[in-house]
This record gives sequence, C-alpha cells and structure tokens, in this order.
Amino acid sequence: MLHYGWLIERQTRGEDDWVQQAYFPPPDTSVLFDHFTHPSARGKGLYFQALCRLLHDARDLAGARQAYVTVFGSNAPSRHVIEKVGFHHEGSLYKERKLFWSTRYSVGAHDEFRTALL
Repeated sequence: MLHYGWLIERQTRGEDDWVQQAYFPPPDTSVLFDHFTHPSARGKGLYFQALCRLLHDARDLAGARQAYVTVFGSNAPSRHVIEKVGFHHEGSLYKERKLFWSTRYSVGAHDEFRTALL
C-alpha cells in the first residue's frame, strides 16, 4: 500500500490523543485524518489526489457541507499539500508539559493569542 487516509462522514465530536483534547466540528462536517504515504511514493501527488477524492466523497456520499483535516503543525510537507487543495488554518490545539503538570488550550487562527482550557 502506497497511501492511506481516513474519512469520517459526519463527525460531531473528535478527540486528539496527542494533546488529550476534544474538538467539536460544526454540523454537517466530514473529517479527513491519519494520512500516510510510503516513503518510496512521496512526491508523486498521491496525498493531493487522496484529499481531492475524499472531499468529493464527503460531499457526494456523506452530504457534508464542509470538511476538516487534521495535521501536526510541524509537518510542513503535509501542510503544504493541504493548503494546495484549498484548506485554511482554523485553529490549533496545544498541550504544554512542565515536570508533573500540563496545560491544554486552543487558539483560533484569527484570534489574538487567546487561550481556553478544554
């Protein structure tokens, strides 16, 4: 298998295990996530094609009115393809660890540095 990714047709609540936070997409939203391209197949457009196909499926099969895609902020190659498809940054989830405690918060793309514990 050279590439895979997942589509949740209509997600009302999701959880990110890395930052241990829940997120709540708007109604009629499909979520695309957990994409992987085998290193030997990278740079050939498979991720771009998969995102385009999943967006069509989200609209035509699931009746979604919008779609979200999740990605680590540090994954510049993936973020580049996501933006090329037409996605825009909506917000980020964070978890900061210091010794024995952690703080979780979210920041919207258009917010000043506003935080909220989830």
